[in-house]
Amino acid sequence: MVYTLVMKICSAVALSCSSPININSFNNHYDCAIKGYEISKEILKDIGRTEVETDKIVINFGCYKITAS
Repeated sequence: MVYTLVMKICSAVALSCSSPININSFNNHYDCAIKGYEISKEILKDIGRTEVETDKIVINFGCYKITAS
């Protein structure tokens, strides 16, 4: 199976999320999920503590099977 990592940056204060961002493809769900957490951590660090706290930023991600067409 091939999985794609899809992420959204969300604000609990604004009750909104960015458009979905396709990050990469992976050969299994495990690798996709691990990368999702790693990238989420980096995004939060890049945004910075103040903005994350003020806007209550969270990262939403999922690993979705790519189906052959």
